Amino acid sequence: MVLLTEIFDRPLDPGYAAAAARRAAGEVPRRSGRVLGVVAAVAIGGLLAVAGVRAAAGAPEADRGRRELLARISDSTTRTDALAAQAAQLRAEDAALQARLGGAGAAAD
Repeated sequence: MVLLTEIFDRPLDPGYAAAAARRAAGEVPRRSGRVLGVVAAVAIGGLLAVAGVRAAAGAPEADRGRRELLARISDSTTRTDALAAQAAQLRAEDAALQARLGGAGAAAD
């Protein structure tokens, strides 16, 4: 009940009432908060611009590293394919030799 009575007795916060009184007296509100906000926005924009320029400058180096990595992967894939083909050929030769030994062993019996 006390809260409702206080709300009806003093509908404005004392700070709001003081600001309204200053405006009624013709006092110009301070704009330092706005100036500080503009300065902060410009500073943040400048930092973002510098970060963007640096990121763009580093892009060619990253592309070069990516190209080198892709070349290494391609070389490794080619080498792996050649070794797989060689292994298949050796397995075929081994099977042929096993067949010849199996046939020679059967003929000797």
